[in-house]
Amino acid sequence: MSAYGIPYKGGKSKVVKWVIDSLPPNEHFYDLFCGGCAVTHYGMVSRRWEQFNINDINGMMPQMFVDAAHGKYVGENRWISRDEFFRTKDFDGYSAVCFSFGNDLRSYAYSKELEPIKMAAHYAIMFGEHKYLKEIWNDDFAEIEKSAKVYERYLTYKRLVLQKAKRGDLSHLENLNRLLSLERLQSLQSCKTDYQDVKILPNSTVYCDIPYKGTNKYQKDGFDYERFYEWADSRDFPVFVSEYEMPEEFAPIAVHARKDTMCASNNNVLRAEKIFVQKRYADKYKRDLFV
Repeated sequence: MSAYGIPYKGGKSKVVKWVIDSLPPNEHFYDLFCGGCAVTHYGMVSRRWEQFNINDINGMMPQMFVDAAHGKYVGENRWISRDEFFRTKDFDGYSAVCFSFGNDLRSYAYSKELEPIKMAAHYAIMFGEHKYLKEIWNDDFAEIEKSAKVYERYLTYKRLVLQKAKRGDLSHLENLNRLLSLERLQSLQSCKTDYQDVKILPNSTVYCDIPYKGTNKYQKDGFDYERFYEWADSRDFPVFVSEYEMPEEFAPIAVHARKDTMCASNNNVLRAEKIFVQKRYADKYKRDLFV
C-alpha cells in the first residue's frame, strides 16, 4: 500500500483512494482540515482537479507538506531529544511529526528510560557513531558481536530505530515533484486560518476531515461541532464531510468499514466510516456501491 501525506494521528492515508473516488471532480479542490494532507496528495496524483487549496488551523502541517513536496526533507535524519522536542514541536514539523508518540504532535515518542537507548541506536545506524552504545554497555563496541546476547539487543534496537525511521519517512512526498510538473505543484495553495474564513471559489469540491466526534482529541482546543454543522448546512454548495455520524441535515453518500485506530482500548473495532453531504445534495452524489 502506498503512503500519502505526512504521518498524522487520524490521517486518511489508508482510505485515501476511497475518499477521492467518492468526491466529484471539479476545477478547484479545498481540503479545509488538511492535517497530514494525505487526501490532497492523492488528489494531486489522481488529476481530478486543477487547483488545490489546503488549510489547517495548525499551519505547520500544510507548510510541511508543501516543503516536503519541494524536497526540503531529502536526507533528513536528525535525532530529536526530549528537551528539543518540547522546545521545537510547535514550529519544527520534522520534530513534531517524526518524534511524537503516534504522530500526535504533542507527546514525545520515547519514555525517559528508553530515550538514551534509542538515541544510541539512532546515532549508530544513521551516522555510524557508536560512542553512545559504548557508554550504555560500558564495553568496547568491537566486542559486542562476540556476545550473542548483547548483539541481539543491539539488533533489536536497530530494528526499532529503522521502524521509527520508516514511520517518519517523507520520501513519498519528495517524489511529488517527479510525478507532477512544476506547474501543477504551483497550483497548490496553503493557508492557516479558521475554515469559515477560507474563500471558496466557484466550481469547487470542498472536503472537510473534521475531528471525529467521540474519539480521542488530537487538537489543543475542543472543536465546536455545532458551529461547523451550522456553517456547512448553510453553504450554497455541497460540503463533503468525513465522520462516523452527522446530524439529520446531512446524509451519507459513501460508506467504508475500517478498523478504528482512534480507539484507545481496541484498534481492531470495525467502524463504518462515512462521507456525508448536506441532505439536499445527497441524491446527486450518492455512490451506487457502499463498501
